[in-house]
Amino acid sequence: MGGASSYLAILSICGFLSAAWMATKLSKMAGVSSIVLEITTGVLLGPSVLGLVSSEYTVCEHAKHAECELPPDLDQRVKEGLPLGQYLGRIANMDYCPLELYYHDVEMDEHSDGHHRRLSGGGGATYGSYGECLQKSCEAD
Repeated sequence: MGGASSYLAILSICGFLSAAWMATKLSKMAGVSSIVLEITTGVLLGPSVLGLVSSEYTVCEHAKHAECELPPDLDQRVKEGLPLGQYLGRIANMDYCPLELYYHDVEMDEHSDGHHRRLSGGGGATYGSYGECLQKSCEAD
């Protein structure tokens, strides 16, 4: 389990946190905002400059673990009020994809082109269905 590489990883993280703590103390003595030196320390010790912290610790893991696949019975789940899953359910509760725009007869307005719904959030993205809106919003989150 791990061995020397785990030890070195823990040691480098401890060194990074110690350097950030020291930057906070130095910033207080210099009268500078602590966030300035903390960010500078992070940039200097990060993988781009000195490489104390490995690049594998700087990757956002959300994209690797978020399940944004639509269930095959999405329409049925929506109509019956059944859960959509952890990630799609979270997106559905955020009002990125209002149900009334996709599942009810809504009068056409200036935000609609007849076949697709243009949502005000999300940079003017156009989605053809509620499922597409959920999936694209989940992937972008």
